[in-house]
Amino acid sequence: MLSNYAGVPCRYTSPLHGFQKHVKRVLYQPGCQNVKCVDKQHIETAARVAAIVDVVVLVVGLDQSIEAERLDRVNLTLPGYQKMLGEKVTSSAKGKVILVIMSAGPVDVSFATKLRKIRAILWVCYPGQDGGEAIAQVVFGHHNPSIQQSEGTTF
Repeated sequence: MLSNYAGVPCRYTSPLHGFQKHVKRVLYQPGCQNVKCVDKQHIETAARVAAIVDVVVLVVGLDQSIEAERLDRVNLTLPGYQKMLGEKVTSSAKGKVILVIMSAGPVDVSFATKLRKIRAILWVCYPGQDGGEAIAQVVFGHHNPSIQQSEGTTF
């Protein structure tokens, strides 16, 4: 979430904390232990939770252990079982799915085009210390990043 360019902030708002500020009840179930997602033991549990909630926000992507100046990636796919996580959670979801991708570089999420319950894809890069709040504001429509306002211009 924080990349490596500005040091360590005194605090940060994760996507989970950002959504908890806007929604009374948030169920959180990690599908992977970390971004490398080498173990698929939590994927079924995440899919079961997706089946009982109204909307799923699925966060996938990379971090500095996968992509950095000193590291080369051998492909553009999500690491480990993240694609499987996306497919299983989405197919199990009771409602709509919002796919959030955190990465600095490109990630192939073409599998998502075949999953009709995915209604939005947000690529948020490494959103920084208040990134979780920013993601929640976009999802809930409190901010539209595609509208740029300049001084003296009204939209």
